[in-house]
Amino acid sequence: RGTAEYKLGLGDRLGNSVKLYLQSLGADPRRLETLSKGSTDAKQGGGDAEWAKDRRVDFVELKKQ
Repeated sequence: RGTAEYKLGLGDRLGNSVKLYLQSLGADPRRLETLSKGSTDAKQGGGDAEWAKDRRVDFVELKKQ
């Protein structure tokens, strides 16, 4: 469903959209980072339900030590 380059670009656009949305809610942009994995973690084969699972944004909270 697209080349690796396409998937990386799609991931970048999705991540940046979520980042802008969080900023609009008041999140500090200095505390937000994006990382697109593109197809590196994508499932191979399967149907639309499996592909939909790969179109997501994950949040990771980093705690200060």
